[in-house]
Amino acid sequence: MERSQLRALKGVFIEIDDDGSETITSNELEAAMNKPALMHQMESMDISTRDLRTLFRIMDSDGSGEISFEEFIDGCMHLQGTAQSLQVEDFRREFRFLCKDIAKIGSELSQVRRQLSWSLTPKAI
Repeated sequence: MERSQLRALKGVFIEIDDDGSETITSNELEAAMNKPALMHQMESMDISTRDLRTLFRIMDSDGSGEISFEEFIDGCMHLQGTAQSLQVEDFRREFRFLCKDIAKIGSELSQVRRQLSWSLTPKAI
């Protein structure tokens, strides 16, 4: 990403971060996208603002309920392009969470299998 783009995104982030907390809440994002100048700036970077909930969910990569500056930059980099990229990134985000859930279930199943095999040893019977 070029320095000029980074500066522009930093300016957008600061303008959206209405309370100066250095994070963006969903309310701040929604309020900011009601400002035509900010909405136009995001759209001019090829970032769709049509679905703000999805946009926020994608940018909030750690699920904290707030978007840090790093998450904002990363999200903008991934979302630049056609409106379809918003859906693609939403699917990627959901896929990452599903993979984590599947790994957790696999680990739990392995633990149950070990417990069952231990309780079925000849000494236990």
